[in-house]
Amino acid sequence: EDDVVIDGQNFSKEAKVTLGDREITDFVVESARRIRILRTPAQSAPGGRTLTVQTRGGAAQRRFDIRARMLAEL
Repeated sequence: EDDVVIDGQNFSKEAKVTLGDREITDFVVESARRIRILRTPAQSAPGGRTLTVQTRGGAAQRRFDIRARMLAEL
């Protein structure tokens, strides 16, 4: 399983990250320009979600696609 890396600006330890309607709690703010998500919350189905990073300065959103794993990959 790969980590998800978010590059941006003005990140701080107070950042809040959500994927769709689920809060992500297992992430590290590596710097003011990078967040590393260590584990994404379980999703009920593949498809597009909105990835949101909320900081003191506002929120940024991007589409994030969840793909189903092939049975052989599990």
